[in-house]
Amino acid sequence: MLKEIHTILSLTLGVPPKPDDEITWEYKDKFGNFHSIKTTPKKFYKKHLGFDAENYFSLINDPRNTPGLYTVDKLGNIEGGKPIEYVNTSSTNLKKAAINAIKNNEPVFFGSDVGKFEDTKIGLLDVDSWDYKLGFGTAINLTKKQRLASGSSAMTHAMVLTGVHIVDGKPVRWKVENSWGEYGEHKGYFVMSDKWFDEYVFQVVTNETYIEDKTLVEYWKNKDYKVLPYYDPMGALA
Repeated sequence: MLKEIHTILSLTLGVPPKPDDEITWEYKDKFGNFHSIKTTPKKFYKKHLGFDAENYFSLINDPRNTPGLYTVDKLGNIEGGKPIEYVNTSSTNLKKAAINAIKNNEPVFFGSDVGKFEDTKIGLLDVDSWDYKLGFGTAINLTKKQRLASGSSAMTHAMVLTGVHIVDGKPVRWKVENSWGEYGEHKGYFVMSDKWFDEYVFQVVTNETYIEDKTLVEYWKNKDYKVLPYYDPMGALA
């Protein structure tokens, strides 16, 4: 199947270059100026990307499981690549790492259940957007743990945290850059309430410099994995 997929991609997009093949990278900067660079994929990664993926791993908030390092069976998407690494911890620790990165002018990849309490038109993620108790006489009372256990919630979409509003030392709302391009008056950006973060954010990608509880770093470095089954909701996104 991989061979067939490679053939389809090569026919439609062109044969992908080998790591040391010369390529021409053309782009426009934020001022609209055109640039052209002759390089190789490996040199482009090292010189222009400025991102060392080896130093990054995921923090997750999975209340079904105890703190520690997790991976998901068959989730790796690169043959021979490093496994998916999830350090399970509290939602508070996810927020602290994200805030520290944002303060350092670094956006934060995160995974969430985007369809819950989400208004695409106005760009809002907030658990108080709809009052089910008022409308139907009943509230949605499942906890985050219960939603994961019952299959009613999972990581379904990746976006980027680009800002946070802090009041008296605590986050109140977050600025989210969606990956569906510019659309609507909000130009593809969402406002996410901190309550929504608690309920529907499951993952943030970070490195050890942004983590305040160094026990979490030790979990990651010790490589003592607990393996979740391939159908686990933590494996829905990667």
